[in-house]
Amino acid sequence: MILVQGHMLANALLCPDLQNAPKTYKGVTFYLDTPLLVQRLGLEGEPKKRAAQELIELVKNLGGVVAAFSHSCEELSYVLRSAADHIESRNGRGAIIFEAR
Repeated sequence: MILVQGHMLANALLCPDLQNAPKTYKGVTFYLDTPLLVQRLGLEGEPKKRAAQELIELVKNLGGVVAAFSHSCEELSYVLRSAADHIESRNGRGAIIFEAR
């Protein structure tokens, strides 16, 4: 998984086909996954919240639409319930719990 992420980041940074990249993303829907939803809510700290918001604003400024799949929203609900259940536990860990403490 890390290899795939690294490849995606390298392609985004180097953008080998920049000449043919669209100037607008009108009509394109970008789906946020659960980690980005968590960050957008500010549950992993202000810097990640700002970064997620900037990404969303960039997509919108380029004409794109930002959305989330229903299963991502369900997963977000599970993540939040789990964090709430473990916030007081000595064994509770994770970015949400760390930020809440």
